[in-house]
Amino acid sequence: MMLHKIPVINEVRLELNDIDFFIGNNLEENQVHHDWSVQLSYELPGYILFFIHIQYSLKFKEEEEEELILFHTDYLCKVQLKVIWEEGSIIKVETELLSHLLGMCILMIRGATSIRLKGNILSQYPLPVINPTELINEIAKHEGEETIIEKEWDMN
Repeated sequence: MMLHKIPVINEVRLELNDIDFFIGNNLEENQVHHDWSVQLSYELPGYILFFIHIQYSLKFKEEEEEELILFHTDYLCKVQLKVIWEEGSIIKVETELLSHLLGMCILMIRGATSIRLKGNILSQYPLPVINPTELINEIAKHEGEETIIEKEWDMN
């Protein structure tokens, strides 16, 4: 029995800089850095929301702080669960289910990012493998086998 519907992803931000304009074809593998972050929220009556930030940047010298953002995208992944939460309720979801949902979102976003970067030199630098369970454990509080989702989605 399915406890959720298929996640829906929406690209809410996109910045893709022309690498040739900035540095030409002189891109070295150790210069490209990936950055991920995930925020977890919910929306009434029964949606889990993942805000996923992805950034590729170029560090000119390892010891320097300065970097050039090559690609920056943010996705909102929305998953409808077969539950109805009430206003003011404490939202608890099994960590295993939440990890599974985040994993589905990440796979969908990896595919969308791959399509977005097709023909770009950055397509040679795939996103690293990410463990959704570790990510959920880092970004949320837990109570036994459940994850507590503390705040309702606020677009402001």
